[in-house]
Amino acid sequence: MRIYAGGYGIQSLIAVALFKALKEMNISADIVTNGLAGFYAAAEEILGEDEATRRTMELLDRIDYELYMIERRWICEGERVKGWKSIAVDHCVKLALQESFKRWEEIEDLFMGLEENVNVGVEYIDLYGNIGVYYGNGVEVSKISLAMTGVFPPFKEKFSTTHFTQIPVYTARDGDVVLVNFRDPSKCVFEKADEILSQSAEIRAIVFAKQLLLKKKVIQIHHPPINFKDLADLESIKSDLKKELEELL
Repeated sequence: MRIYAGGYGIQSLIAVALFKALKEMNISADIVTNGLAGFYAAAEEILGEDEATRRTMELLDRIDYELYMIERRWICEGERVKGWKSIAVDHCVKLALQESFKRWEEIEDLFMGLEENVNVGVEYIDLYGNIGVYYGNGVEVSKISLAMTGVFPPFKEKFSTTHFTQIPVYTARDGDVVLVNFRDPSKCVFEKADEILSQSAEIRAIVFAKQLLLKKKVIQIHHPPINFKDLADLESIKSDLKKELEELL
């Protein structure tokens, strides 16, 4: 069985709950992922669940500002944050002057001990428009998975597919299982032209992914969007996904 599970920003961590559910159910699967889920999956395979969880939470702390920006939390979590415009302008100015906000050197300690090859694959799109699944050691898989536009630079000339289709789905084949956990752009209350452009880009990615799903005979597992406060309740998400797995498989 091959399972595709990842997602855009915080949505990717729904996949972590799925990985935990699979483990508890003793279901063996080939994992193809992207985003934050790829880092967790590689670390969990080598270092175990507790250390993978610790490092993933540490990673979230270190890239909180960047996730805040790419998820547009100032307009997408129920209310417009006062003073958001000055934050957004500062972000755009900084990004215009550099390839990405973060350098790999800033989180290199989180990759320590991940030099072994892992069975996890990460879906990528490279600088030439090629799309595929990359397999390698835990460091390589993690970095490609985290190579998100505006956060980290490409690694081995590859970006994660998080901005392309949000979830990893492009390379899925008939019979594969796909975790469908898109963000919900309808919650974003936009007013300005730049917000509309960002909204349009996100909607295009989601629509493209849905079109791909319609063309493929895959097994779909669905979970509604989450935000930061939901991370404390991954156990509940895991239970929901276990029930859906039991019904589908």
